[in-house]
Amino acid sequence: MVELGLELLGELLERAKAGELALERLDARVRCAKRVAVVRHRPRQRIQDRDPS
Repeated sequence: MVELGLELLGELLERAKAGELALERLDARVRCAKRVAVVRHRPRQRIQDRDPS
């Protein structure tokens, strides 16, 4: 019974570590997507707004 419990705990720990890694990857992806969105939504400088001199 105790051995089975320890085995289950080990498996849960492994799954938790894998989940943590997946969350870190997701977090990195979200940060990257936010950065891209910020760059894309910057107002573009129009050619006619520039000083001709």
